[in-house]
Amino acid sequence: MFVGGRGLADYREGIADLRRIAVENGREPDDIKAFAGAVVIVGKDREAAERKAEEFRLLSRAEGYLAHAGGGGVDLAAYPPETVIDDIVAGLGGREQVPSNRRYAPGTTVGQALAAVTRFDKGFFAVGTPTEVVDTIEGWVRDTDLDGFNLRQFLTPGTAEDFIELVVPELQRRGLYRTEYAESTLRERLFGAGRTRLPDSHPGARYRGGRHLGGAPVPEPAAELAAV
Repeated sequence: MFVGGRGLADYREGIADLRRIAVENGREPDDIKAFAGAVVIVGKDREAAERKAEEFRLLSRAEGYLAHAGGGGVDLAAYPPETVIDDIVAGLGGREQVPSNRRYAPGTTVGQALAAVTRFDKGFFAVGTPTEVVDTIEGWVRDTDLDGFNLRQFLTPGTAEDFIELVVPELQRRGLYRTEYAESTLRERLFGAGRTRLPDSHPGARYRGGRHLGGAPVPEPAAELAAV
């Protein structure tokens, strides 16, 4: 599951809740893998990383973020920046057209909201040298019980190349990242060797072989293909 939050405490509480719900439903706590979106800006030295971060800030445009996210029912970019969002909402009819009241604090202006949209230092954010970035990763995994990260791309393939060339070697040096792939399936990479299929405790397992679908059972697939 992909998880999020405003800070480390939100992630920790959310993941603990996931583990609790899994156990309450007959699963093991680690049957649920929690992944967080990760903003990682790394350079060979601190100055190089900060230059990259500043470049990304200069290239950010609120209109692009709004278009990608789909907005909240109101095109904020159509209003002057000094307009208070409460005043916009008050003039709209129908709940489906109104953004969530929890999205913006009372008195927030359009300009403030658009500036916040382009920020990328929310949630998991790490900028610096490989050592500094891995210190942050290691700390978050320890303090939140995260299982992994979904790397946010700023440049393609630049962001991935930076992570592979600069961060992965430091992770491997600390024993936090594999040095080879021995498992046969992605599921094994996530849950351990031999776990090529859904465990029997998973709700989806009851439909294996076409059972409980209302039709004729489907023959079991060959063992080497049974990876889902």
